[in-house]
Amino acid sequence: MKQISLLRRLAILLTGLLMSLPCLAGESIFSELTSTQKGEVEAGSQVVITENIEGKPWPRVKVYRLINASPEQVAAVFFDYENAKSFVPNVIKSEISNRLSACTMDVDYGLDVPIFPDEFYTVRNSLKSIDDNSYCVDWKLLRSVLTKDSVGNFRVEPWEGGAVICYQNLVTP
Repeated sequence: MKQISLLRRLAILLTGLLMSLPCLAGESIFSELTSTQKGEVEAGSQVVITENIEGKPWPRVKVYRLINASPEQVAAVFFDYENAKSFVPNVIKSEISNRLSACTMDVDYGLDVPIFPDEFYTVRNSLKSIDDNSYCVDWKLLRSVLTKDSVGNFRVEPWEGGAVICYQNLVTP
């Protein structure tokens, strides 16, 4: 009986570690970019990279950008789910519906979609500290009116007095 309990705890621990891998890859955000892309970001441009994924109708999208704020400030704004509707364009609802822990929450969103019906969905967001100055929020779509699946993350780390971000999302409509 003790052996089963120990194996179960080990399995839970390993599952938790594997789920956190997207944010804990260990590479810096800039290491993912070519020298040309890195130069564009350093010059203040937003760099968007798309990646076709086999079996998915839409590509994975990654957006890179410098932000004139500390990584802590950027993470705090991203993690301010209750107020997102006041500063994120087209968001008409943003409410925490379930607090699983201090850093993991289910958030109900409503999105004003031009031409189409508004989209309402719930995402599980988990904030992680990668190190003392770098943060990541992973998300996974739990339910939606129109969207089948969405999984992604938002990473932020220090860069020359500010922060660099990478927003990554893969949506299955």
